[in-house]
Amino acid sequence: TRGLHLDGLADVADGLGSGKPAEDALRIMKQSDIGPFGVLTLVFVLLGQVAAVYELYGAGWARGALAVAVAAVAARTALTLASRAGVPAARPEGLGAAVAGVVP
Repeated sequence: TRGLHLDGLADVADGLGSGKPAEDALRIMKQSDIGPFGVLTLVFVLLGQVAAVYELYGAGWARGALAVAVAAVAARTALTLASRAGVPAARPEGLGAAVAGVVP
């Protein structure tokens, strides 16, 4: 559903947009609510994705479908490459630690 990815993007935008030191920014990112930077980032990202897909389908149905399929495969491939052995988790207690290094 990409919900977890969008939540993470909003959290990063809120943390970086806060302009606070790293410890405070990480605390902001861990909060369950969404701030103004997160909302704006999600609006712009989703509008950009819709505009890109609209333009690709405007060039032809097959071209649009191929572009969407390539984007989906690229996203899954990037996640698999990031989970392979030798790529450590950012934090040992984080969610990434559960999957870091499990893909041969």
